[in-house]
Amino acid sequence: MNIAYYTYFYGSDDNQSFAIPDIPSTKYPCFYFTNNRSMFNTLENTPWIRIFIDKPTTDDIIQSNMEGKHVKVLPHEYKELR
Repeated sequence: MNIAYYTYFYGSDDNQSFAIPDIPSTKYPCFYFTNNRSMFNTLENTPWIRIFIDKPTTDDIIQSNMEGKHVKVLPHEYKELR
């Protein structure tokens, strides 16, 4: 059985959700998807497997949230999660 954990953050540095949660597993791969370059760089020294999504960031939290839903709803479209 293939198991992986994943989360995402889409948005600007000013978004109150700009945070890195604890890794949920040391046994299975844990992916962190983001379109935020600062977040991507911050993830470098963590156990998360960071994935940069090349989409523009915005301060609009609703728009950011909706853009991030793609990875949540369609994970099979990402090679890391197939």
